[in-house]
Amino acid sequence: MCHNSSNLLRIMNKPQTKICFSSARQTIDCHRVIMKLDPVNISYVTLIFEAYDFIGVPRTIDRKNGILEALVAPDFAEDARALVEALKSEIGRMEIITM
Repeated sequence: MCHNSSNLLRIMNKPQTKICFSSARQTIDCHRVIMKLDPVNISYVTLIFEAYDFIGVPRTIDRKNGILEALVAPDFAEDARALVEALKSEIGRMEIITM
């Protein structure tokens, strides 16, 4: 026998509770670090970001043009900045669009 949610609530004899979440956020969710690099290096930079747990979550925006974005938690912004600067000096041709 199938029950829909209203029948289930009636059977359980419990009132339904509404939960509302505010759409306005007080804090910054994450920092966006956008980099332009040689498309050949996208995999390498992605693996480095993934190897350093909790620094950032990389994602490729444009594979052909070498645009990579890393979403960084505010607590790890300085660590991400140091990592990006180290990668920039290591692989050479890398431009930081947004940090």
